[in-house]
Amino acid sequence: MKTSRYCIPIDVGSQILCFDSLSNAFLLIRKERFEQIYDGDHFLIEELNQVELDLLKGNGFIRAREVEQKEIAIAARYGCCLNKKAYHLIVNPTMDCNLGCWYCYESHQKGSRISPEVVASVCEHIRYKYLEDKIENLRLGFFGGEPLLATSETCQIIRFAKSFCDEYNIQLSLHITSNGTLVSSKLLEAIGSIPTTFQITLDGGQQQHDSIRCFKGNKQGSFRLIQGNISKILNLSEHTRIQLRINYGADTFTETASLEALIAPLNPQRITLSLHRVWQVSQEESNEDALFAFITKMKQLGIPLSVQGYSLSTCAVCYADKINSCVVNYNGDVFKCTARDFSTENRCGKLNDQGIISWQYDRLKEYCMYSVPEQCSNCILFPSCPSLCSQGVIESQGNFECPVLDKRDLDEIVLMHYFLSAHSKVKTI
Repeated sequence: MKTSRYCIPIDVGSQILCFDSLSNAFLLIRKERFEQIYDGDHFLIEELNQVELDLLKGNGFIRAREVEQKEIAIAARYGCCLNKKAYHLIVNPTMDCNLGCWYCYESHQKGSRISPEVVASVCEHIRYKYLEDKIENLRLGFFGGEPLLATSETCQIIRFAKSFCDEYNIQLSLHITSNGTLVSSKLLEAIGSIPTTFQITLDGGQQQHDSIRCFKGNKQGSFRLIQGNISKILNLSEHTRIQLRINYGADTFTETASLEALIAPLNPQRITLSLHRVWQVSQEESNEDALFAFITKMKQLGIPLSVQGYSLSTCAVCYADKINSCVVNYNGDVFKCTARDFSTENRCGKLNDQGIISWQYDRLKEYCMYSVPEQCSNCILFPSCPSLCSQGVIESQGNFECPVLDKRDLDEIVLMHYFLSAHSKVKTI
């Protein structure tokens, strides 16, 4: 038996909090006892009683066999990337948007809209992927721009996908990334009982939000409209979910009463919060105390939440790194990642009228079989890393800089992950 190479012990006062980044498990050990059973970088097996040994083995801190855990972690990552039974298809029906948020990284293209020919090609592509891979799960996403500016075409694709998946017993789910201002009865009727998650963004309380997420034409705010549409979505069926993304800057959480009032009545079983710092704002500029105060209030409400750069999960592979995923732009250009400029120069392939993608295989290989940087594979946080992605590796051109530990202390990341997770269930030795 051997101590996990991914065991991270942290002094939290009278106890030691142990986190294993391969099993994504926590244990609390009384400090006095920890000093008796742990020496430098390993547990003293001979000093453990049977209960302690079982707990440590059961949670991955001690491995029964002498195995190379680094290879297990790398194999698990590539295994997730190469799974072909599930398919993640994202469609950009338009790259236009009706809001003008100052921090948006997308290059909006006014008047752009998916054509009937590309809609037909997307539908044929779904058929082709089933015939090629016998997929068992289809996750159909809509992105943009604001995808619901092309609601009619979006509904057409949804209706085809539902009919086809029902016929061939494929499990279908939808994920719609929207600003939440254009949720229509036509869209909700097309969705029906399909398991659907809407990712909708708010920028804090009403005053803060409306100063940022306002309509391009009349500069009116969108907070109350979005609030009403969230209710419509959740009232549609028990199968709809909301992922409420909060983009935060320096002062976002200094006044959150209206945001809290919006969230408080919502069912914690059907909503999650995802907090993301605006990329133009540095960590030093953001108000961390106000952020933590808001997180504490949400936890008291029982709302599940994640925070960019702090939420860890084993084999957290980005959709873009998976071989069975793609992004089809409104003009039929094919990409792997949504967080980029959708220019023809950046595309990885082209969707033809038979629903088949003509890939540029050199670029496809960069995403799906990229070499994990040595600094990453040697990192104690590697199996649960929240920020390793092919796009970052590709753009670094051999000079990859860690987006996690270069900006935060390891203990800080693990402690925040512990705070965000269900730590009341953590066992104690």
